[in-house]
Amino acid sequence: MSEQDPPDIVIFSNLIWGAAVVCLRKFFLDRLKLEISGQNAQEILMEIVVDSFTDDTGGHLHRAWTFANHCRKSAYTLGYINQLLRNEILQSVANMEAYMNAADSEKIKEKISTSGLQITYSKNIVKIGNYQFSFNKVAH
Repeated sequence: MSEQDPPDIVIFSNLIWGAAVVCLRKFFLDRLKLEISGQNAQEILMEIVVDSFTDDTGGHLHRAWTFANHCRKSAYTLGYINQLLRNEILQSVANMEAYMNAADSEKIKEKISTSGLQITYSKNIVKIGNYQFSFNKVAH
């Protein structure tokens, strides 16, 4: 979508944001059996993951999430951004899963307990693409 002339910035932005959110949800569903409900919980949980790193991986992850958030909030302004930067956004978000897989789940679990997030217990199954995840907690 980014490489079309003119680029379809709205679809590009929606795909970038969707990919970032799916990556975040899959991480928490797979590692902690935790489903995420709502934008506030997404922001808090991503901050917890970013803060769990002691190296520059957290900075790379934060940058990717910031790019995705910018796409969500300001899709139409991306039309003024050159293709090189759009490709950087795409690559950054594409690397999110690898960054998140390097995170320390135990450290994240500890931070969640003091985060102020409302966690409810609910046993269920969610399907994301071809993957199926069972969960027993929901973060609000």
